[in-house]
Amino acid sequence: MKEYGYTKRAVLRVLSEDARASISDISKTARCSRSVASKYVKELEDEFGLHYTIDFKKDAIGLTYRYILWVKFATKPPKEKLIELFKEDNMVQFAAFTDGDFDMVVEAETDSGKNYILWETALAYKLVEYRPSMHPSQIVMTHIGFIPISNSLLQTLDLSEHGLNDTDKKILLAMNENSRASYRDIAKKVGINEDTARYRISKIVSSGIVQRFSAIVTKPPTEYNITFFVTYRFAPGTEKRAAKARKYYMEVDGEMPLVNTFQILAPTSGSERFFVVACFNSKKEAIENGIEMHKEIFKGDDPKIIYAKIDDVLKGYLPIRNVDVRKLYNIIKWEPD
Repeated sequence: MKEYGYTKRAVLRVLSEDARASISDISKTARCSRSVASKYVKELEDEFGLHYTIDFKKDAIGLTYRYILWVKFATKPPKEKLIELFKEDNMVQFAAFTDGDFDMVVEAETDSGKNYILWETALAYKLVEYRPSMHPSQIVMTHIGFIPISNSLLQTLDLSEHGLNDTDKKILLAMNENSRASYRDIAKKVGINEDTARYRISKIVSSGIVQRFSAIVTKPPTEYNITFFVTYRFAPGTEKRAAKARKYYMEVDGEMPLVNTFQILAPTSGSERFFVVACFNSKKEAIENGIEMHKEIFKGDDPKIIYAKIDDVLKGYLPIRNVDVRKLYNIIKWEPD
């Protein structure tokens, strides 16, 4: 991957952790002038296709059922067919063709397990001529990372329990498309005055449904973006191995990178027990520092890993970004409440 200086990496980190940060705040954090900060924001947008979106607290907005599934086809469907199939599907938030142990990965979100199984069965029927083998797992918690939700899904959610009305939802829809938009632009798009936009955005943030406004990279600078799934045969000492893995994931990027090595880390329940999305410069690097490293750490638990390169996004965004993993890593306590 091309080398980038501290300042440009720092600018991207600010945008990833707060897409609405002002140029003054960006320049202060990145230790550069306002003109340099503005220049780098524009360069990052042009070079990496930054998309400014919302990282929602999904449990808070009722999306308590999040599934990730890998699919293997007997015959791979045409890309155009899948794009058309997923286009109007509110439950599918991300789908991509992959090259490796499986042919496609899909992330779907809903408010009930019943809705999910109805959707999965319907999808299997729609793809039956390609003989899909589908392996779903529920994402129960997430250590780091997120999948953005689509406006088509956001539009269907009832946010009234958070004190939000139709105008607030229109603002959320606008910010989900561009969370860096100015108050003036948001007000114009929604049809309200600028002061009202300021007040309502503050109200939305106070409601507790927004984790952060984030910038994601839609044209990754890394050549080998991998996803892998892991199952284990748990053995005594697994807690210590899990602690070692956490330390590795949090500290693998010793120096601030342009994009984090590990983008999504999520324990799952179902076909697999762990789901990962990571960014590497080559397949060799991905195998050594992703697959083999995980196998080495968890060798006492006999990990079985399947993996594939993410080739072609069919729907949604692969949310590659630059964040302070040590600060944002969610250390999960496994004891029930």
